This record gives sequence, C-alpha cells and structure tokens, in this order.
Amino acid sequence: MEENTNNMPTQETIFGRNLRRRTRYAQMSLQRKELLLSQLREKRAESKRQKNLHQSNSTAALTICTSSLSPEQASKIQTYHLIHLQENI
Repeated sequence: MEENTNNMPTQETIFGRNLRRRTRYAQMSLQRKELLLSQLREKRAESKRQKNLHQSNSTAALTICTSSLSPEQASKIQTYHLIHLQENI
C-alpha cells in the first residue's frame, strides 16, 4: 500500500481500494449482498449494545464512587462526567 510521510493512505490508494470494493460488490449475487448487509446490521447493533452497556456501567460506577462524597463534591463530579459522556455519544 502506498503511503505518504504521515502514514496516511494517498488519494490514489483510497480511490483504488474503493474501486475494487465497488467492482466486487457489483459482481456479488443478490443473496450474498443481502447476507453481507444483514451481517453489517448485526455488527452495528452489537456495537451499539456494547456502547450502551459501557455507558451504563460508567454511570453505575460513578454513582457508587460519588455516594461517599459530600453532596457538593458528588454534584460537581457527576456534572463533569455527564458532559464528557455526552461528548462521546
């Protein structure tokens, strides 16, 4: 693979890769395309479930940690983490 000095693929490399993908996809049977799309949907759904699980675990851990703090300290920490959780969504 041809790369520039930043270890990033060049536009020519990206164009070639995308052209090969489009060509392979065009040659696929309808059943193979449906299977591919089904697998992609499953993978995305699992990724979303994992992300939601991670966020709920983070929230639960935060609740446990902040329960031993003063209400003012807990409030500041919860606000901080909620802001950062929303940025990662």
